[in-house]
Amino acid sequence: QDCLDDVRRAQELGYPPELEHKILARRTSCLHHLGILEGASNSQTRGSLSGGDGQSSAATALSSIEPFSKSCGTPSSQREASTVPWEVSPAIVLHSDALRGRHFVATEELKPGEVVLQEEAFAAVLIPEGRGRQSGPNEDLYCHHCLGQAELPLPCLSCSFSSYCRGGNSHVAEMEQVRIATAFYSAVSLLNHSCQPNTSITFHNTTMTVRASQRIPATQEVLHCYGPHWSRMALKERQQALSLQYFFQCLCTACVSEEKEEAGMGSPVTQFLCSQCGLSLQVSRA
Repeated sequence: QDCLDDVRRAQELGYPPELEHKILARRTSCLHHLGILEGASNSQTRGSLSGGDGQSSAATALSSIEPFSKSCGTPSSQREASTVPWEVSPAIVLHSDALRGRHFVATEELKPGEVVLQEEAFAAVLIPEGRGRQSGPNEDLYCHHCLGQAELPLPCLSCSFSSYCRGGNSHVAEMEQVRIATAFYSAVSLLNHSCQPNTSITFHNTTMTVRASQRIPATQEVLHCYGPHWSRMALKERQQALSLQYFFQCLCTACVSEEKEEAGMGSPVTQFLCSQCGLSLQVSRA
């Protein structure tokens, strides 16, 4: 099927007429293999290879057959659009108040690992540079449509920048988390920030899944980390980053606790450090 897609793209992009009999012969062979073209004879294929009368016969037989394209990003692909781009756990509900704005609150206990929210990106775009990686820029390594890894990227038919995968080829290549794109998620954006969140996120192409990272009792707000985490950044560094990018002063449990410690109003918190990277382990605060 990939071979048929390649032949179709070659014809659409203006394959040289004097060489077209070669790709027609290739297409005939593929259709025979797939059992689609039962009426074509071997003589037609041989005639196509030699550029003789078989060329026009094969072209006539193949002209009425439109191959199915499974490439995720080409204009000919057909994907069923979901009427609701997100799935929300029935154990959370949307609240709103003057201080926190709209936010999600648990209506019943959520267990660690339980899916809280899953959403397909409303819009996503690759970050042009590879962020210091030696394997090349992101636009050459990932599909511009689904953000999956593209081993053999297909060029866009309308521009010279975008490229796409063949569909279904995305896989986890490494365990290291690498930022390759930025995206907009309308439902996930309703989660408020905490430097010590009670959720964690994972991505599969453009789909984000939010899971409870610890037990979330009923009536507790569901919180997400916007980037600055208490185990990776100091208090002042977190506050500065959040103020510059999101224009608010964080008053989460971790920040309030550390402010009291610095002012001598609270007892110091014992932390365990990773023996390899030296950072604090993410443990729950009392």
